[in-house]
Amino acid sequence: MGSNPVVSPLTFFIDETGTIIYRRFKVEWLAYQEGYMARYFAAHGALPPDILPQYVLWEGDEVPWPPFPLQNPKGEEVRLGPGHPIFLFRSLTSPSSPRGEMVFQIVDGLRKEFPHVDFIWLVNRYSDERVADIFWVQQELGFISQVPECVDLSDEECLELIKQEDSRSYASLIGELCSSAVGWKVIVECDLQLSLFWGLRYLNGVLVIDAQGRVAFPHAGIGYHRFPGEEEVFLHPRLQEVLREAILNALSEG
Repeated sequence: MGSNPVVSPLTFFIDETGTIIYRRFKVEWLAYQEGYMARYFAAHGALPPDILPQYVLWEGDEVPWPPFPLQNPKGEEVRLGPGHPIFLFRSLTSPSSPRGEMVFQIVDGLRKEFPHVDFIWLVNRYSDERVADIFWVQQELGFISQVPECVDLSDEECLELIKQEDSRSYASLIGELCSSAVGWKVIVECDLQLSLFWGLRYLNGVLVIDAQGRVAFPHAGIGYHRFPGEEEVFLHPRLQEVLREAILNALSEG
């Protein structure tokens, strides 16, 4: 990777039989890990034993339940598994923000309509180690020098500033979810662990799983931009109807 790491939008590892044994969507701060994986794969023809796979789940696939623990906002361990249909909403957007409120009205309306489905709001929290990884990759790419708050700071001071801002943003979102997202199960992943494991690419994205642990609706982003670089987010006019059909399908299969 050298001194200027670049991450492919999609990475595949294919063994000698032509089978894809690993794939991962772009995660910029994992640039150095991908270099390590590529060297190990070239030498051994297999993935390093400490690397979790990243699945690409489609309708009807059996969900691989995470072998690692997740947490609730209180820091208590949470385990995911079969038994109840799951509507998983991955979002870092505040429900009271202009963009978040529009989406929240739709998904929360479905929650009220289907009380026997587990509506899970997935939130990520970066560890200090991963914040540092992100910082140093951004530093190598020359992006940190463009951050106005860091112009007169040392690398260590800038890193500490970024850690503090990350903690504030996380605490603010969790506080709002605990007060606004009543009836939701808020689950916290660390360092995008579940998102990487299940291939959850989109913020404001949805995944629906039936009670048997099969995918009823593959992970998909909710909002879209009509033109590249446009800030305004649009929702499909049939979005709520499509998601309702997915939940009904999960209930019928479960």
